[in-house]
Amino acid sequence: MISMKRISKILLLIVLALSNLLFLNLTADEINYEVTGPQVKGLCSFLELQYIHEAGLLRAATTVEPERERIYIASDNLLAARALTLLGSKLGVKILTVLSQKYSFGFNCRHEVILGFNIPDEFYALRQEKIGEVYSTALGLKFEILYEKPDKSRIIYDWREYVDLTIYRALDYIIEGRISEAEELFRNILSAWDGNGFRDKAQKESGRYETYKIALALYLYRVLIEVNGKCPIETETINKWYTILRRMQTVNGGIVTHYVVRNEVIEPLGDANTETTSITAIALSNLPSLFSRNSKLYLLQIDVITDSDWTSVNFPNGPIIIAYNGSILTGGNASELKYYFDNMRVWISKKTYDTTKVTLRITGIAIRGSNLGGIVIMKGHIGVTEVVLRFWDGGGFIYYSSVRHEGINQSDPVSNPRFFTINYDFLYAKPVGTALRESIPLAMQKKVCAFYYPWYGNARGPSRCFFHWEGVDVDSIGSSTHYPMLGPYDSYDEKVIETHMLLAKSSGIDYFIVSWWGIDTFEDKVFHSLLNVGEQLGFNITIYYESYRKLSPLLDPTQIVNELSYVVRNYASSPAFLKVNSRPVIFIYAVEAYGRDPDFWFKVRRSLEEHVGPVYLVGDLRDPRYIHVFDAFHTYIELNLNVMEDVFKTYRQKMSIGLKDLDLNQAINIILSKGNPTIQEKALCFTVVPGYDDRKIRYPGALLDRRNGETYKAYWQKALKADPDLILITSWNEWHEGTEIEPSREYGFTYLQLTAIYTAQFKKTSLPYIEKPKLILKYLPRIDNGTLSLNISSQDYTAFIITIKIILNSSLEASYMEGYLTSTIRQDNLDVITVVFPVLKSGESVTMRFQLRRHLPDTVNIKETTVEYYSANGERFKQEVGEEYYHRLTVRGPSDLAITIFGQLYIARNGNINLWMRRQAVEVHVLSEVIQISDNERLRFTGWSDGNVESRRIVKLEKPLTLETIYQRQFRLIFEDTYNIILIPSSMEENWYVENSNVNISVKAIQYINNSTRKVLTSYFINDVEHSVSTQEDLFIIRIVIDQAVKLKFKYVTQYFIKGYSKFSRVLGEGWYPEGSEAILSVDNDSVPMEGLLGLIGGTYNADSKTK
Repeated sequence: MISMKRISKILLLIVLALSNLLFLNLTADEINYEVTGPQVKGLCSFLELQYIHEAGLLRAATTVEPERERIYIASDNLLAARALTLLGSKLGVKILTVLSQKYSFGFNCRHEVILGFNIPDEFYALRQEKIGEVYSTALGLKFEILYEKPDKSRIIYDWREYVDLTIYRALDYIIEGRISEAEELFRNILSAWDGNGFRDKAQKESGRYETYKIALALYLYRVLIEVNGKCPIETETINKWYTILRRMQTVNGGIVTHYVVRNEVIEPLGDANTETTSITAIALSNLPSLFSRNSKLYLLQIDVITDSDWTSVNFPNGPIIIAYNGSILTGGNASELKYYFDNMRVWISKKTYDTTKVTLRITGIAIRGSNLGGIVIMKGHIGVTEVVLRFWDGGGFIYYSSVRHEGINQSDPVSNPRFFTINYDFLYAKPVGTALRESIPLAMQKKVCAFYYPWYGNARGPSRCFFHWEGVDVDSIGSSTHYPMLGPYDSYDEKVIETHMLLAKSSGIDYFIVSWWGIDTFEDKVFHSLLNVGEQLGFNITIYYESYRKLSPLLDPTQIVNELSYVVRNYASSPAFLKVNSRPVIFIYAVEAYGRDPDFWFKVRRSLEEHVGPVYLVGDLRDPRYIHVFDAFHTYIELNLNVMEDVFKTYRQKMSIGLKDLDLNQAINIILSKGNPTIQEKALCFTVVPGYDDRKIRYPGALLDRRNGETYKAYWQKALKADPDLILITSWNEWHEGTEIEPSREYGFTYLQLTAIYTAQFKKTSLPYIEKPKLILKYLPRIDNGTLSLNISSQDYTAFIITIKIILNSSLEASYMEGYLTSTIRQDNLDVITVVFPVLKSGESVTMRFQLRRHLPDTVNIKETTVEYYSANGERFKQEVGEEYYHRLTVRGPSDLAITIFGQLYIARNGNINLWMRRQAVEVHVLSEVIQISDNERLRFTGWSDGNVESRRIVKLEKPLTLETIYQRQFRLIFEDTYNIILIPSSMEENWYVENSNVNISVKAIQYINNSTRKVLTSYFINDVEHSVSTQEDLFIIRIVIDQAVKLKFKYVTQYFIKGYSKFSRVLGEGWYPEGSEAILSVDNDSVPMEGLLGLIGGTYNADSKTK
C-alpha cells in the first residue's frame, strides 16, 4: 500500500502545477497594498482557522448552526482556495489538491466565473448534494460535506433581479469580450443600490442586506476599469462599499454575510463565514491576468519594391503583426512572377535577369513587440530591393522609415543578405486603438492528447462485423503493422474503450482526439460509446474531423457545416466532450487540402457558429495566413523531426497570437470606429510520434524506424524543449500505419511507460504511483450444459490485458463461446485456449465460459490454467492453477426437481441434472421435497435410490456418480360433507394419500341431533357417481382405492320421531318418519276420544274430537 505521505507529496506536486494555471500565477506579492495590514491578515487568519484537517477543506462558519458543522465544496472551498493563494497561505494549494482530485475543482456553473472561467448561458437553481462526512478530532464534531450543484431542470429566468447573478453574467460577458453588455449589467446593479446595500429580490424578501454582493460589485468594478479604462459609478459609492466591508469584519478577521441598517447604523447579523470572507479577499486583491487584456494596436503598411530577379525580406523583431493582407501593386506582368508573404517574411521571384519593378504592399494590424526591430533583405545580384514602412496617424498612412539594399554582399554572395535596424519607439507612441486580449484557455494549457481511431470491428464483438482488421490469424494481422495485446478488438466494446481511457489517464494523457468520418458512419456510432465511457471515467474526447476523404467527393462548405453542426448538437452537451469556456473543441484534419484557402474556412466557421454558437477550432496546418480562422494549430504527423521543430517554430513566431473570429478588414473597421476587437493567444501543439510503417497497406509505403523507443524519446525531448501548450501523440491506435503507443505484442507497455515519464516532465509533476493489482482465479464448482466456467475477480486495484491460457485434455476439443477469443490450437494432443479480457477494476469479476464441442466424458481433466495481467504502468503479473479433475454428477428425478449444490440452484427441466464437479465432498440439497402437479395431485420426496432418506446430504465425489431421487405420487381426498367422518387410516397432511393405497372411510350412518330429530345416510357419491346405502348400523364403512384424486360426497335425509299420547288406549304408528312424509297414528278403540299431543310430520294439533 502506498503511504498517505507519498500520496500527499504526489498530489502536492500535481496541484502546484495546476494552481499555476487555475490561479494564473498570482502570489502574495501581487496583493493590492491598499488593504494590507491587519485587515488582510485578519481575512487570512479567519480562513485558516476554518481548516478541517481530516477533510482538507474549510468549514462554512464558526458558530452558527448548522453551518458550523458543514463543509461546502462550491462555492466556499472553490473560492477559499483562490483567496488563500492570493493571501499567501499554503492552505490554498492544499485545498486545491482536494478539489482537483475529488471534486473537479468544485465548479458549479456559477462561481468559477470569478476565477476567469466561462459559465453556461442559463442560470440554474442550486441543489445541495451530500457527498460524505468527516469527523474532526480537534473540534470533536462530525461535518457533512455538501456540494451545491446546478439543477438543470430549474432555470432561473429572472436572474437580472438578483445582484450576484447579474454580476456573474457580466463577468462572463467580459471573458467573451462583450464589454458594452457587461457595462450595461453594471448599470443595472447600481439601480438596486440604495446607499446602504443592494435592494434586489432576495433583500426585499428577507429584509437583510448581503455583504458578499458588495464585494462582488467591487470586483466587477475593478475588472471593468482594467479592461475598459472606465466604469459608470461615483467615487462616493466605491468608498461606501469599502466602508461597509471593513465594518462587516469581525474581531476574528472574517466577514459577516448579512446586515441591517437601523438609524443609519450598520448592524451585522449572524456569524462570519468562509464564502463571504473569500469573495471579499478576492475582490480586494489583484485581478487575474485574464481580465488584464488591454493591448494597444497599430496599423502598418509595408511596401517591398524590387527590380531584382529574386528577393526575400524577413522581419525578425519589432511589432508583432497579428493580421495582414497584401497584393501586387506594380509588376504583376513580370515573367514567371511568384510571391509569398506572411507576418514575418516576404518572398518574390521572377525569371532570371528579369528587371521588371515589382511592388508588393502588405497592410497589417500589429501589437507592441521589441523597440528595436530588424529587417533582413536578401536578393539576386541585379537590381535593388527597398522596404518602406508607414503607419496610421488617424487620417491615413504616413511615412515612417525605409531601408534599401543594392549590390552584392561579398561575405555571402549567394544569399546576399543585408541587415537593417529600425527603432519603433515613435510608432509605439501612436496606437490606433485597444484590443481585448484572450488568454489560452486552461483546458488547452499543458495538456497531452492522443489521436484515437474508433474504426475497428470484430465479428465476435458487438459490432458483429470485421472492419479495418484484415487477414487476421493467431500470429499476425494483414492490415496491421503490429499485433495489439488486446487482440483484434472491437471498437464498439465499452470494455475496450474503458481499457484505453484508463491506460491513457495513467500515462498522463488528458484526452483523445477521435477520428470522425461523417454522420452515421461506423466511427460516428462508436463515438456514442466513447462519450458514455468518458462520462463514467471523467475522461474528455473530441472529434478529429476528417476533412480529407480520398475515396469520397470533395466536401463543400455546406456539407462541412452540416456535419460539424450535427456533432455539436448531438455530442457537445456531454460532460465528456472537450470544451473550453463552454465552447466545443473540434480538431480539423488537412485544412489546406484541395487548395482550401483561409477564406474557405473562415466562411465555414462563420456559418457553423451561426448554427450552433461559438466553437474552438484547432486546425491541422502550417500556413500563418489561417491565423484569424483557427483558435489553435497542430500538425497531425511529421516524420522528419527537424521539420517538426521548424513547424513549431513557425507556430511560435508567426501564429501565437491573432485576431479572434475577425478578418483584417473587419478588425480595421472596428478599430477606426473606436471599438475594441479581440485578439487571441493561440494554443500551439507539438506532435510526437513513436515511429511509422505503412508498408502493409501502401506501396511502397514509408518507414520511420522506432529504434526501440529512441525515436519516440527524441520527439519528446524536442517537444519539451519547445514548451508547447499541448503535445499531441500520433497515435494511440493507428495500427495500419504503425504509429500506435497502445500496448502491442512486439513492444508491450514500452511506449506507455515512456509517455508517463515525459508527460510528468512536461506538466512538472511526479510520476503517479501505480498500485499492484491482484486477481483471484477460481473455477466455479460446476461445468454444466456443455460449458466450462471460470471466474476471475480483481481483489485489489485495476488489472489490464488479462490473458487466460487453459490446457484441456485431448478428448474435449474446446472453443471459447463468447467474447475475446485469441486462439484455440492443438498442441501435443491437447487443446490450448488463449483468451484476452481487457480490464478488471477493483471489485469486478468476469466469468469465462467455454463451449465443449464434443460429447462430454464422465471425467474432465484440465491440465493447466495460467493468467497473466498487467498494472497500468506495464508491470506483469502471473498466476497459475495446477491440474484439476472434474467428475460427472448426475441427479435424476421428476421434471422441475430443484436442488442446490454448494448453494447454487439447479432445476431438472427434463428429469436430469448433469454436472461436472471438482473432485471433493459435495453438499446436495433437495429443495423441492414436494412437487405440486395440480391442486389435488403431487409428488413427495421420500429418499434416494441408495437408501438415504435425508433431503440434505454430503456425497464424496471421487468418480462419476449418479444419484436418483425417489418420489411418491399422492392424491388428495376431498370431502364435501363432514358429519362425524372417521378416516381409517388417518392422514397427517390434509387428506393426501399415496397412489394405489386403500383407504377405509368410516362414517356414522345415523347421526342424532336430539331425541326427536336425526340424520340418516341414504347414499354417497365418489367423483359424482352415486352409491346407495342400506344399513341400520350406526357406522357405515366405505372402501376406496386411491388411484386418482377422489371427491367424496354424502347424502343424508332428516327424520322426526312421532309419538302419540292417550289416557284411554294405546297409540299405534309411533316411530321415525322422513321429513315431508305422512304419519298415520291410531288407537285401539275409535270410540275412545284421543287426547294429548298428536304429532304430525310438519306440525301438531290438540285432539278434541275423535279421529280415525
